[in-house]
Amino acid sequence: MFSGRSNRTLVEDPARWPSTLKGLSSQIHAMGLLFGSYTSASEFTCQWRQGSFSFESEDAANFCGQGLDFLWIDDCGGEKWPEVRSSWARFRAGNERCVAQVSLSLSLSLSLSLSLSLS
Repeated sequence: MFSGRSNRTLVEDPARWPSTLKGLSSQIHAMGLLFGSYTSASEFTCQWRQGSFSFESEDAANFCGQGLDFLWIDDCGGEKWPEVRSSWARFRAGNERCVAQVSLSLSLSLSLSLSLSLS
């Protein structure tokens, strides 16, 4: 999904998102559907792609700004915060910042090995 980071922002992988994430989101919304994506609160996703560890706030704001309606978050691989609430608070802060800027809200769903779900 993403190929890395530049200035703390996820860089979209053009091979996976040729029309950009925002473009895909617009196309899906034009069909009357909601659109969501996935990230990890840890360093890597389950597919060993770039996760959101230590960039949770920036990533949540970015996903919201791209027009996503939902974001599924797990804690698959690599480094992560020892306290789950630390990561969740950062995701919520980014989402709230986006809501204030563009009047959109991103529904967050956290799924951990404890099967804990928060929204």
